Amino acid sequence: MFRSTHPRAFAGLAAAAVCASFLLAACSGASPEPSPQATDDAATEKFIACLQAGGLDARTGQNGRVLVKVPIEVDSEGGIEMGPPPKAGGGGNVSLEIIDGSAYQGVDDADSFLEEWGIAPIYADCEAEVPEFEQPSADFGGPDGEGLDPELDAAQTELLLAFAECARENGVADFPDPEDASMVLPESIDEATLRSILTACGDDLADSEAPLSVRLQGSPGQGGGEDLGRVFEDFPELTDKGLMVSAGAGER
Repeated sequence: MFRSTHPRAFAGLAAAAVCASFLLAACSGASPEPSPQATDDAATEKFIACLQAGGLDARTGQNGRVLVKVPIEVDSEGGIEMGPPPKAGGGGNVSLEIIDGSAYQGVDDADSFLEEWGIAPIYADCEAEVPEFEQPSADFGGPDGEGLDPELDAAQTELLLAFAECARENGVADFPDPEDASMVLPESIDEATLRSILTACGDDLADSEAPLSVRLQGSPGQGGGEDLGRVFEDFPELTDKGLMVSAGAGER
């Protein structure tokens, strides 16, 4: 039901300077199986067919989100080397999934694609041709766009509240309580401090049955430019159900 993610997909997060949230998802181990191209949503089928007719490699992702293959290099371990940051001109979320060793981007607005990729005009034409199409949410959840099961959500929130309290007791006085079952990292935190509190406070969180959702409270380059997403590589017990990191000024 949930995305299984590989933390190395966040290698370029600090370089991304975006107004909308930028969400990266990739599979740990084997590449994720995309949801079937043929869906019950006629508008989605029509939209994908339009993109493919325009020469784009388009498909649906694990939560039903329409994705387009983009020229971002992916290494053998599923990590990405982020070149130019995602364009800030578009609205909404920009998501990235690694499928069969290639990068696929999902957007809420055609202008979120980099201009030099040549994707935006085709995508915009298809948006106009299929106005009934609605892009599903980029949040964790199933193909219906819903989030965590309410009981799982409540249990995750309780664990994250305890984690936040522990973080404050361990010297991060401004560590906030979770929001929407997501850990919120304050703008003041750096890589060393994050590593320290994950070590000190992560034992109970390791028992969670939910994917770990993390929000960077500040800009994507917070933490002195260090890649906070990379820290989670050393804590697989916290991310074995999946990991999503979001950053930027946009609301999740």
